[in-house]
Amino acid sequence: MNALPLLDLGMIILIFALISTGQGTLANVLIVSYLGLTIYKSIPIMEANRGSRAFNAGDNEKALMHFKKASEHRFTKPYIRANYGYLLMRAGKLEEAEAILTELTQVKTRDDRFKYKNHINLAILQWKKGDTGAAIAKMEEIQDAYKNSLMYEILGYLYLINGDNEKALEFNHDAHQFNPEDNVISANLAQSYYALGKKEKAMDLYEEIIETVNFPEAHYYFGKLKWEAGDYITAREAFEKTLIMPSPYLSSLTEEDYQANYEAFRAAMEAENVDWNALLPEDEEETPQILNKAKEYKND
Repeated sequence: MNALPLLDLGMIILIFALISTGQGTLANVLIVSYLGLTIYKSIPIMEANRGSRAFNAGDNEKALMHFKKASEHRFTKPYIRANYGYLLMRAGKLEEAEAILTELTQVKTRDDRFKYKNHINLAILQWKKGDTGAAIAKMEEIQDAYKNSLMYEILGYLYLINGDNEKALEFNHDAHQFNPEDNVISANLAQSYYALGKKEKAMDLYEEIIETVNFPEAHYYFGKLKWEAGDYITAREAFEKTLIMPSPYLSSLTEEDYQANYEAFRAAMEAENVDWNALLPEDEEETPQILNKAKEYKND
């Protein structure tokens, strides 16, 4: 059980002392004042919780509003400021985000996780500012001290989008040995194989994970491999998933990229006189629900 802060402990002792000496009126005043102060101090957490609910509901503007209130409150917490900085970065407000995240590097804390996660956010910020090399350098600063899946996911992906394919393969192979159950790490490794033309290895790894992957980039490359292999049914299904899956913030591909790829695939099928309606699984009852949603998406 966590110890009470000294101020709270002192107030409680004083209230009991006043009650025990018969000064009930003054004790009541202190109780009301103490409760008011407690509620006031909890405002940042309440606002942050509202912001988190808004963010999870997809209302980024409302999330920013609540986190701004929480972050600027007198009794805010560093982790709330960090979350606000990250949301600003996601909203494209990079200068505001950088000011907050840089300020947080000066916070004195025994929690190494906070320090390293803030460091990672600053690395992501460098990438979003267009300097992938600086982002990689910043991640490499904590590479040995902060060995966990998040570090491996981000640095491995940065190597990929920077075109450091040999380095990406070596790093993502080590990452996969560190945590073979992490789908992001596995997808990074599969993409590394793909980038170096080792398509059989890429296909084998994608086949292992693709049913449980919920981000579109893996389906994009899996679909390309299936297209090249002549499995047009699976390629179509994979590409249609990319159209309706939410694109994560940490991705170099956009919804426009997925749409353009899908249209190029469909045009290629028409050029080869492939019956588009035939590119469906044989058993319609087993057609994934996500495929039906993709068809609705295209008809809107």
